[in-house]
Amino acid sequence: MKRTTAYLVEAEKIEFVDEEIRALADDEMLIRNIAVGMCHTDLPPYLGETEIARDVYPFATMRRGVKYPAILGHEPIAVVEEVGSRVTKFKPGDIITGLITSAYTTHIICKVDGLVKVPKMEKRLEYCLGEPLSCIVNIVRAAAPEYGDCVAVVGCGMMGLMIMSGLRSAGLKCMIGIDLRDDRLEDAKKYGATHVVNPKKEDVQQRCYDITEGNGCDVVVEITGGLKGLNTACSIVRIAERYTYKGRGKILIPSMYGREEMWDPNIGYNLMLRGPILHSTHPMYGMDIEDNVRKGVAGYINGTLPMDEMMTHEYPFEKLNEAMDLMKSGDPSYKKGVILF
Repeated sequence: MKRTTAYLVEAEKIEFVDEEIRALADDEMLIRNIAVGMCHTDLPPYLGETEIARDVYPFATMRRGVKYPAILGHEPIAVVEEVGSRVTKFKPGDIITGLITSAYTTHIICKVDGLVKVPKMEKRLEYCLGEPLSCIVNIVRAAAPEYGDCVAVVGCGMMGLMIMSGLRSAGLKCMIGIDLRDDRLEDAKKYGATHVVNPKKEDVQQRCYDITEGNGCDVVVEITGGLKGLNTACSIVRIAERYTYKGRGKILIPSMYGREEMWDPNIGYNLMLRGPILHSTHPMYGMDIEDNVRKGVAGYINGTLPMDEMMTHEYPFEKLNEAMDLMKSGDPSYKKGVILF
């Protein structure tokens, strides 16, 4: 039996290869992809800049450059085709989802760890992508605002909007959406933002202090993945020195990687003087990744995490190169894309 795999053979160049599928081990299963979500995490390797690799210990680490050929993708939803003799968690015909690396291929041999069965639903099955849904669950759970807190989300793209949607029933005093694009701020209002701020048009620090009555934000989620966003987050988070009755504020940084930038000393001063908790909430932080996937799937089905409303682009598998180029382009119409098989 053969599969078709998309290999990144050099920066920004993908080639499709038909190849034999090896035999299953007893604890493995063969799955056939239905869809794989597109993720900005794949852009650094696609551009030939950096990739996640194993070091000598061996632990996951960043490697400069890319070892070709490489297979991208990690957000599949798939149907189980075959299971090994020791696999009891799933059976052929089950729909499963979760984090599986090297996912841009028609078929994958994988273990069952961290994957969950997807129940029947009326919503689009192709959009029930367990990996990004679990990321959002992970961030929402780590944010853990108290009733009456003020929360800010810096960056109102797809992830920011989904985080706000997940937090809007938390009994917050206010939720502030911050972005440089007015269209995204209008979206933020739809998904729970009580206030929106465009730093190009107003002083974001002063505006946030006005909204929070001079206290600053109890929790800030920085989801742009850049130092400018972190600088903004550090300038609006609660000041521990002045508000010791509540202690330190918290800044979540789930995506602070993927680009090389010059450090702004203002960030360092604010970290020193305000003393916030910097909480790295990448999925690897999750205490129970499989539970996050399960809760993310449930959130999609019940509408708490409306991934279907974020989908702006669909591409057939054979146009993966075109899809990656679109994501790279920064096209303002793009929120989230999916590759269909």
